Amino acid sequence: MSGGGYRGGEGGQFRLTASARLEILACCDRLARTILSGEQKALVSRIRHLLVEEGEEWKREPPGHRERVGAAANGNALRQLSILVVEDNPLTQKLMDRLLGMQGHRVIVATDGQQALERMRSQTFDLVLMDLGMPVMDGFQATLAIRDLEAQKGLPHTPIIAVTARTDPTERDRVLQVGMDGFHDKPIRAERLFAEMDRVLDGRGETSPGSESAPASPRPGDSPELQGLEEGLEGPDFPFLMQTVSNDMELAREVIELYFTDANRHIERIRNGIGARDAEEVLDAAHSFKGASSALGRTRVYFLARGLETMGRSGDLSRAGPVLDRLEEALTVLNVKTRTWLAEQVR
Repeated sequence: MSGGGYRGGEGGQFRLTASARLEILACCDRLARTILSGEQKALVSRIRHLLVEEGEEWKREPPGHRERVGAAANGNALRQLSILVVEDNPLTQKLMDRLLGMQGHRVIVATDGQQALERMRSQTFDLVLMDLGMPVMDGFQATLAIRDLEAQKGLPHTPIIAVTARTDPTERDRVLQVGMDGFHDKPIRAERLFAEMDRVLDGRGETSPGSESAPASPRPGDSPELQGLEEGLEGPDFPFLMQTVSNDMELAREVIELYFTDANRHIERIRNGIGARDAEEVLDAAHSFKGASSALGRTRVYFLARGLETMGRSGDLSRAGPVLDRLEEALTVLNVKTRTWLAEQVR
């Protein structure tokens, strides 16, 4: 680690900067999964504890005394939070669990709004990261139920941030109307997510429309005419992927493996939905696959999945079969290019 990982303290003492502490915490996470000795695991756990403890002490210092390297990441890293992640997509669950864990936070996952409500009845959380489109109970219904629970029980207001691929401006209005406090548009981007967490937890005003966390404008291909099906990269956007995983190569590998393992399940659900002329099933499966694919950037697979999602939403599946064939071809190419890139990283 370079000398830039330290800062001067009172009495000539030196402390790790927040960015250096984050780097060591990430190394501890990797070591904890590879070291088998109980004594060694205990040592790694102790190092993690001391680093988080130092962060808490640093946070209590007078204003202006703390060095912040990257305001988005460090504000959250200095606070160990209990966070409820409400998300039905396994890849997104994995990604958020690891990214938040690397910041020293405690993460509990609920796969739908009903599970989230049950968790809220029995536990206290500092923050909820809420997907919107989920089975059983969606994010809007869950938020209304949580706010009702807080009012009935006299509980404090728990900040809730919507984390969603829905980018229509009307969705943002609904998010605020049901009582959510923030908005992060998928795909997950570590620095942007941490910045929105900071904003909400610090009680600052709503994210301005021009900020990175604001929902994107409607894109070509969102219309019933299904424009843009041939758009997109054949291979992953690797810089984008590394930014998504906060430059953690091991996490990038895990995300890639989980993505391609889970892809077959999404494809099979779409195929079965088309065969049964079940537009709802096609919509749900294509939406989930589009969300998972967004982690690899604006690939052709992403755009084709989005096209199938649009077909499912319109109820017209007449062209869905050929589009699914193109999606499977694009997925094969994406897999080859991704595996080639992974092999090059170990040379």
